[in-house]
Amino acid sequence: MNRWVAGLLCVGLGVLAFLTYRWLFPSDEARIRRRVAEVVAAVNVRPEMGRLERLGAVNRLINQVTQDVTVRLGDPGAGTREIQGAADLREAVSTALLHLEALAVQLADLEVKVAPGAETATAQLVASVRVNGSADVQVHELRLTLSKMAGRWKLARVDPAPTLGL
Repeated sequence: MNRWVAGLLCVGLGVLAFLTYRWLFPSDEARIRRRVAEVVAAVNVRPEMGRLERLGAVNRLINQVTQDVTVRLGDPGAGTREIQGAADLREAVSTALLHLEALAVQLADLEVKVAPGAETATAQLVASVRVNGSADVQVHELRLTLSKMAGRWKLARVDPAPTLGL
């Protein structure tokens, strides 16, 4: 009986040590997933949010990107809009978030691939966007490029993902 208790205790401590290690030292993929979730949380706007809270969300977003970030939005075949640099992105996002009543972004199908040197990574995802509480949902396939800077993953580029139909 004592051997069973000691064995279960050892297994339990082993599992606890493993989970603690994974929590303290997450993989690059887990860090990237967390970073993408932080970006999405920063651009979600609720109607009850005040101006200062919205501007704080813009600052949280800008902290997640490189200074030379490039954002291309739109459909690959129908024309795109390009924003270059963190300053231009700050201006565009500030304007949008201050003028929208609500913005809800949800992600699906997030696939992360870390390059062999673990200094760059790509993430491909599907973003569902609902503006001002509308019933219409805009769906965008996006490809994100991330760079590791000072041990932190930052968003370096956002592009429309090529689809099979193009």
